[in-house]
Amino acid sequence: MEKIVDAARSKVFSDHEAKSLYLCCCPSLAFLPEVITPSLPNFGLLIAMDALGVSDQEIKRTAESLVSKGLAYLCVWGPDCERVHDLFDDTINEMELHTGVAVGGDNVIMTTWHSNEPLTEALWFFVDCAFPAHAYERTCKEWIVAPVASSEWAQTLRSELSSLRAS
Repeated sequence: MEKIVDAARSKVFSDHEAKSLYLCCCPSLAFLPEVITPSLPNFGLLIAMDALGVSDQEIKRTAESLVSKGLAYLCVWGPDCERVHDLFDDTINEMELHTGVAVGGDNVIMTTWHSNEPLTEALWFFVDCAFPAHAYERTCKEWIVAPVASSEWAQTLRSELSSLRAS
């Protein structure tokens, strides 16, 4: 994980606390939980990936690992991102059943997908409009942008994030 921006503030919702933005390039979805190393109990995550060739089982295993690490907000972008979103939601619900910890209201793990917009707009949403549920507000300060298996998307995201640092 590479910190790109220390304290990004929403240009839309100025009353929300600043986010530290990280870039975490990853060769595969399965490897993502190994390279995401948050220092706080919760984190936000934008995954940019082409999920067309990724199995449901791999997505669900990754979801379980990331939720266990403290995932509080998930945005997914790229081909077949709706399926990734739905499988993360299914996994969150299954984990809730197994642990008996009710998730909803103040402690819901927010998830969104962004299939019909450019990557830069999904990033804008993630930075300026995505905020955790109330229970995670104090502990979700690290927001990780993870392009998976795409150097082109990584370059685009790095450039966009770097421009936030300059502004």
